[in-house]
Amino acid sequence: DVDELIRSLDGLIQKKQSIKKGAMQQLLNGKKRLPGFDGEWEVKNLGDIIIRADLGGNYSNSEKSSKYPLIKMGNLGRGEINLDKKYYIDEEERVYSADKLEYGDLLFNTRNTPQLVGKVAIWRDEMNEAYYNSNLMKLEFDDEFVSSNFFMNYLLNTDRFIEKLRSIATGTTSVAAIYTRDLYSLELSLPKGKEQKAIAQTLSDMDRELQTLRQKREKYVQIKQGMMQELLTGKTRLI
Repeated sequence: DVDELIRSLDGLIQKKQSIKKGAMQQLLNGKKRLPGFDGEWEVKNLGDIIIRADLGGNYSNSEKSSKYPLIKMGNLGRGEINLDKKYYIDEEERVYSADKLEYGDLLFNTRNTPQLVGKVAIWRDEMNEAYYNSNLMKLEFDDEFVSSNFFMNYLLNTDRFIEKLRSIATGTTSVAAIYTRDLYSLELSLPKGKEQKAIAQTLSDMDRELQTLRQKREKYVQIKQGMMQELLTGKTRLI
C-alpha cells in the first residue's frame, strides 16, 4: 500500500526532525558534549569573529532561465537553500565574480518580514553556478575562532539565536531589517575548532539521513501519481 508507506515515512521524518532539533539545542549550547571534548566555551560578539560581511549585487531578475541563477531571500530556509522557485539574472546584465557563490558560503538575510528576517543558510553547491542579491549578506569568519561554516550555520539557526535576531530587527509590521552594527553586537559561545567540526559532522549526518528519507518519500509520491494517472486514463483497469 503506497499510501501507508508514505504515511509511515512522514512519521519517521517527523521523529528524526525532532531528534535533530533536540540534538541542536543541546550540542550548540554546551549542555551535552561529544566524547573527548571538555573545557569552557569562549563568549564572543559576532563582530569579534566576522572579518567580512558583503552584500550581493543589485540585479534585475525574473523566472526566465539564463546561465546566471540568482539566490534571493525567498530561497533561504532555516539552514538550507530552497530552490522550489528559481530566479535568473538577465544574460545581458553584467555580473560580478564577488557575488558568485562557493561551496560553504554562509548567507544572512538582512531584510524580510519580522518573522523571517535574519534567516541563515549555507550554500552546498545546489546548482553548478549561482549568484546572490543585495538582500543577502555573505559572512566570512576569522579562522582563529571559527573552523567550520557548517557549525556556524547550525549555531545561528538555534531557537535561542533566532530569538536574538528578532529582538534586534527594526521596521514596520510588514518589513523589517537587521543592521550590521546590531548584528555584530550579539553574543554567542564557541567551542574550540575541533569540537566545532565534530558537532557540525554529527548534525550533518542527521541531515543526510533526513534527506535520504525525503527522497524516498518523493519516490513513493511519484509512484502513486503514476498509478493514478494510469487508472484515470484507462491504461490500467481494475479487475
